[in-house]
Amino acid sequence: MSKRSYFILAYTAVMMLLLTGCKKKAEQMPVPAPVYDDGITVSNNVPEVKPVIITGAGVYEVSGSKRAMIVNSEGDATFEVISAKKDRVVYSGKIRYKRNRNEEDDIVAVCDFTDLKKKGSYYIKTDTGTQSDVFHIKKGLYKELLSGRLDHFADQPARDDITEDNIGQCYMCITDRLLAQELFPDSVSPVVSDTVPKTLLIAKAQIDKLREYYDEDNMTRAFLHSDTGRQYQYAAVFAMFAYDYEEYDDAYAAECTQIAGAVYDIAEQNYEKGMYSATQTCDDKRFWASAQLYKLTGEEQYKQTAESYAGANPNGLQKGFEEGSSGYLGTVAYLTCYHKIDLDVAEILITNLMNDINTVVKQSREDDYLAAAPDKNNEEETVNKVFENARLVVLGNYISKSIAYVECGENQLSYLYGRNELGKDYAYADDSVYYNEPQEFILAGLIDSYIYEDREPEAAAGKQNKKTGK
Repeated sequence: MSKRSYFILAYTAVMMLLLTGCKKKAEQMPVPAPVYDDGITVSNNVPEVKPVIITGAGVYEVSGSKRAMIVNSEGDATFEVISAKKDRVVYSGKIRYKRNRNEEDDIVAVCDFTDLKKKGSYYIKTDTGTQSDVFHIKKGLYKELLSGRLDHFADQPARDDITEDNIGQCYMCITDRLLAQELFPDSVSPVVSDTVPKTLLIAKAQIDKLREYYDEDNMTRAFLHSDTGRQYQYAAVFAMFAYDYEEYDDAYAAECTQIAGAVYDIAEQNYEKGMYSATQTCDDKRFWASAQLYKLTGEEQYKQTAESYAGANPNGLQKGFEEGSSGYLGTVAYLTCYHKIDLDVAEILITNLMNDINTVVKQSREDDYLAAAPDKNNEEETVNKVFENARLVVLGNYISKSIAYVECGENQLSYLYGRNELGKDYAYADDSVYYNEPQEFILAGLIDSYIYEDREPEAAAGKQNKKTGK
């Protein structure tokens, strides 16, 4: 049985109703009057600041979600999409206004042209004359983006020294690539036997660097000595890599397994002594490490620790799918395990996970930036949260195929690529501020989605567990 089958089996046992979604078809005829959501009245006065139409990175997937924002819009009722080559209207629709959920006076104007599915170059023009830059609609956008990122990082081996400030991002980069390889193997690389996928080679370069921080007698960096949570993450990352790399190099994977177990034991000793911050508990990281090691080894001690976490916190599981918190990663490791798991624990984990995923989708619909941005006054917090949201909804679509999850994931990515209230490129260009924030899992999940009408990749079901033969 494939990893996905195990995941779906656990999910089906405890969830009977999923959030599903259907694409809302945009009107394709010009309309004479503006449409306002939630009873919002928009002034017809000329705005003090010139309206700007934001299309983000300026490129859309043929079959994907397509939206543009108008900043400082007042009074525009309709928009037209015009072919840049032929200078003729190919699509028209209503502009939708909605109050952003975070700021009472922040009105969002959205042009939705998802139903335009023809490749080409276009621009948008509103009934008051506001005009966008030229943008493009193309097929295979996410494949192109993922290939470019993998080539970029493959050409830049991990040379930088790992510090207290960047070790968390190092963990997240490795984890992101390993998850992409585990859950979406056909998306990240061709299925070629005996050839190490590029995702694993990039992860290995970072693992090699992390190995420099460990020896059998001691961990060689002071900040790893003093941070029990980082130790658990270190163990989890090595266990995850060993699991995925085992079929390519048994000896190297065995070494990583030994390191994962040894560092986990160090962390357990520190945990028992209370050597962690009371304000930043490491329980979520301990859960991830124990679940990942159980998935790798099948040893009962790890299973008991992982299950005690869910049993002790049935309604208060710590969340996290980013460098500072790891609760969702523990959930994924436990539910994709080939070894025996407890169905009651699985019920707690999957219920919490899917509730959180569906909350992201709901909040993203309420906030018509479609990114559920938590606090636009805190840029770093907002961007990190949008990245986490994108990973979560991609995971939701892996568990249960739904257009709602796919569109939400696309819109989170579009926010990061510049379709936000500032028109700021956070992650699209390689010189943007958050370009190095891992995106491979998000892109691989979108490739695997309904856009390409793929079925479950055969490779996901092809790997046997060497210890169980299943």
